[in-house]
Amino acid sequence: MNLSFLRTNRKQALNGFKDGLAKRGRLTKAQITRLLTKYRGDAPGELDPYSPVIAYWLKKRLEREA
Repeated sequence: MNLSFLRTNRKQALNGFKDGLAKRGRLTKAQITRLLTKYRGDAPGELDPYSPVIAYWLKKRLEREA
């Protein structure tokens, strides 16, 4: 699943997510955990197509914060 357009779409989704976070300022561990729950699919509701990419990034960020 590493077709060029898929890699580009994943990168754009993550960059858009990061841009949105930058507007909110620094996140606490609790906020990161809530976002991770949402993007992993633990919370009820429909997932965005590239949410696993965002969940992976959030998980890595949470590990760095520890």
